[in-house]
Amino acid sequence: MSNPKLLPAQLQRAMQCAARCDATVTSKEWLRTFWYDEDWSDGIAMAKYDNGAGDHVIAFFTSDGKALIKGFDHESEVSPHARDEYASWPGIYEGIPADLLSVVQYEAVEYEDVTFCFWSADGTSWTTGNARIPEGMDDGSTWLLGMVQMDAEEFIEWAKSYYENKFDLIGEVGVSAEFKKGIVEPGQDSQRGGRDT
Repeated sequence: MSNPKLLPAQLQRAMQCAARCDATVTSKEWLRTFWYDEDWSDGIAMAKYDNGAGDHVIAFFTSDGKALIKGFDHESEVSPHARDEYASWPGIYEGIPADLLSVVQYEAVEYEDVTFCFWSADGTSWTTGNARIPEGMDDGSTWLLGMVQMDAEEFIEWAKSYYENKFDLIGEVGVSAEFKKGIVEPGQDSQRGGRDT
């Protein structure tokens, strides 16, 4: 299991920047890979990466600095779909503060589709549950966290391959400009994705 390398505020910034870039290149919301919704719920922002192949990362950021990341690698042996009895891996959500647990239990978040989870109650460190995952079993956290913690250079490298010719709609200069903006507050010029999650 890999731990997030970014602090919650840095992760929020990275995911919002990626969503703005994705929205610039991909006009149809349902085709986007990254989404960001500052007003997902009362005082909670939501960011999402979904590769369209069954893998995703959903992150929630509260107005008081708390955060939660829920990731799902559909090919992982930790997936509830890979277990004899369909259920989340034991201990994966153990210890989550009640206010963050209620967010991840929202129906559209697909609570049971999880292979890793991290949360921050203080905005400065990450905590994980007591899931005992056997050595050598991949929960998908390494590659999925890599997708949501990109800086401008990493996003450019990914985007050139992913968007191919459509990358020219934003270009390297456009990506760099979006990542320099940082977090855009509600009411400012922000490209936000909208799904039910």
